[in-house]
Amino acid sequence: CLGYPELNPKLADLTSRRPMVASVRDAEPAGNSAHRALPTLDPAAVDALRDAVTPLLLNDQALFEWCTTKNVERFLRADRGNLQKATTRLTETLKWRQEVRPEGKMCTACFSKDLRSHYMQHVGWDKLGRALVYSDIGMARDKGPTSNAEHCMQVLELLEPQLNPFPNDQYVWVVDFHKFGLADMSPKVAGACLSLFGKSYPERLGGMIIVGAPMLFNGLYRAVCAFADPVTVKKVRFVRDPLGHG
Repeated sequence: CLGYPELNPKLADLTSRRPMVASVRDAEPAGNSAHRALPTLDPAAVDALRDAVTPLLLNDQALFEWCTTKNVERFLRADRGNLQKATTRLTETLKWRQEVRPEGKMCTACFSKDLRSHYMQHVGWDKLGRALVYSDIGMARDKGPTSNAEHCMQVLELLEPQLNPFPNDQYVWVVDFHKFGLADMSPKVAGACLSLFGKSYPERLGGMIIVGAPMLFNGLYRAVCAFADPVTVKKVRFVRDPLGHG
């Protein structure tokens, strides 16, 4: 569940598949920090955004500690310096964090039912220093959208303190389709996870690499793209697996 060999034996198999991961590292996915649109942030706008959400931080130590200057800048950057949009996005995220408390969330399915419920974890770093997250849709035994989103949230929260400084404070998500089947065709699962990136973790997803996706996936991808954040969709790239599938 968390990516430790003693908890998830498939990590040992990842070593034998190293050529696939190496090719991903060299692929320069969309969202590469060298090509990020980096608006010059107005210090006054950063201060104004912080001031706008300060009432939400009062009497809430967890929110206060999370709402650092770096996070405030990240939200302003996500909306290309637009203070009004950034204020709306950050306010919604703070209210969500206040309600959900993601910093303390653990995957209920993995810890209470089966450690193999999901296969999604941090496995290393790319050559730019961004985190690499590896997930295998077909290996997950739990197919529920809510539980998958909860596991995704856990992975993202555990990553936060480990991310490198800006502009490499992102992750590249590698999605392996080698055991993808009809049971994995629900757009609700993909939608639940993808919505987290745009709404609650903006500017964190550096790229998503789809490995070995079968033709069967085309319909699901079109359905997901219809309601997913367009900025997130632009960061998706497709590559073949080591056997040439995809």
